[in-house]
Amino acid sequence: MNNWIEDGHGNKWHRCKLGPDCGLKVIEAGRARCWCQDQEASRCEVQAAREEIAKLEADNERLREEVQRAKIDRDMAGWDDYAVIAELKRENAALRKDKERLDWLERNWVNWPLGNVVDTIRAGIDAAMKEAQP
Repeated sequence: MNNWIEDGHGNKWHRCKLGPDCGLKVIEAGRARCWCQDQEASRCEVQAAREEIAKLEADNERLREEVQRAKIDRDMAGWDDYAVIAELKRENAALRKDKERLDWLERNWVNWPLGNVVDTIRAGIDAAMKEAQP
């Protein structure tokens, strides 16, 4: 492994004892910066980062396996994507009808006389239900 880093303009810097784990980077032509001032602390940070990466990769693999098991369980239960989409569309249509009824009631609420509120509410609900029927 080459322990030298170049900027492409003839300037070279030597990496520290960390070798490939050295944080030496060219930041612009003629300038480089290293985060490895304390080599032992840097080595510990690199090791901790490697352990964290290994842990995250294991978690990702576990999640991939869980997703695969969930897909198999869903397929075995008889659900496929088209059935799920169709069910969601039915639920959406029902919710849309309910929202239209509520919107109608809300629009007409302002115009109701306060004397016969209960009768007017019942009449409004009956009218909304008749409007919503196909």
